[in-house]
Amino acid sequence: MVWRGALAVVTVTTADLLALNSDLTDNAVLQHYVDTAETVLDEDLWGTKYGSGWLTLAMHMAVCKQTPSAVGGPVTARAIDKISESYAAAGFTDAELGQTTWGRDHMMLRDSLATQVAYGTGTTQPDWGLDDERVH
Repeated sequence: MVWRGALAVVTVTTADLLALNSDLTDNAVLQHYVDTAETVLDEDLWGTKYGSGWLTLAMHMAVCKQTPSAVGGPVTARAIDKISESYAAAGFTDAELGQTTWGRDHMMLRDSLATQVAYGTGTTQPDWGLDDERVH
């Protein structure tokens, strides 16, 4: 952990993801999702939950990519003879986040931000909520 003044600077690494799920193996893919998750979260808005939000979002994306059997979208086609099934490609929505434990944890953290902002100390904008583009 690195310190900037009195505040700790949070860093999520591929080693953090590997420590949580040994089935993840492609370091280049893991690094991509660590970097992507960092860019879509607003550190000021997430505050003390920033590291957890970053980690859960990166884990969700990595699990979706590297262990697709653990994730399934809505069935869009099914065949009876020679059994076949197809899944819809999901966008980055609550339904998609809900497909992994990490995505559900991320939603729980994100949803707590709206409550924190709406009912917090009054030091943040009262109209911030889930529709605010800084909350992902």
